[in-house]
Amino acid sequence: MKRRVGFTLIELLTVIAIIAILTAILFPVFARAKVAAKRQTDISRMATISQALLSYHNSQGGYPPLLLNCAEYDPIAAQDRNVNQLKRAYLFPSRVKDVDSFTSPLNQSSRSLQVAACWPTNAENPNQAFGPNIVVTYQHLGINPAAINGDAPTDPVRFYAFDSMDIQAVRGPGCFGTQPRFELRYARFWTQLGLLGGGGPNDDPRQLAYTDPPADTTVVTWNTYYRRYANTTTPVPLRDRNDIVLYLSGNVRNVDSVDVYNRSWTVGGN
Repeated sequence: MKRRVGFTLIELLTVIAIIAILTAILFPVFARAKVAAKRQTDISRMATISQALLSYHNSQGGYPPLLLNCAEYDPIAAQDRNVNQLKRAYLFPSRVKDVDSFTSPLNQSSRSLQVAACWPTNAENPNQAFGPNIVVTYQHLGINPAAINGDAPTDPVRFYAFDSMDIQAVRGPGCFGTQPRFELRYARFWTQLGLLGGGGPNDDPRQLAYTDPPADTTVVTWNTYYRRYANTTTPVPLRDRNDIVLYLSGNVRNVDSVDVYNRSWTVGGN
């Protein structure tokens, strides 16, 4: 009798089918684990920013106009610096040593790309100073850019697209109709009363420039990179706790994306 060598066709097809089934099961698991790891990195980086912001406040007696900075001009090289080369950044490099702490693993922008940003959606924020299609200027943030890059106070702020703490890319057209849309994520004042120096009992106390804002409900910045949408065209997210919000208390919370979309810097309050 001859000894059988190798596998039959049916055996090979069975093995291939088993491998295909295992692949179909394991790939989504690996993909979710990869996203979860990136999400945890974002949470860790936001916590790092929170500690650095507290250190800044303790030494300066207030909060900075930006967490990183706007575009900075290098007179020696006669060109703008990229984020690694910043000399006047507010938290970097004195309080945050690694510039990667200001970005998200999901942000693929170059370290030199500059963009303008819009004020965030304000559907439930009637007191927000400017609507969602108004471009953010240096004047809005209380920055005099003359010594930084030679811009005028009324010019649009030239943000680094790499900076995911001060601004962030979201679905939808930008202030000038271009894609993607970048929205403001950090500001000391969000309301007209605050920007004009009025303040008072009619203004929202959840703003960083006021004395002792409520730490548990005052938003420092928020992360919308993990939002899911119903389709490829609408900017309105699904109801999932996929947005990450950093509060002044240092708490980093997962918050419903629709709530953040509607309320932005007031999410978490009454």
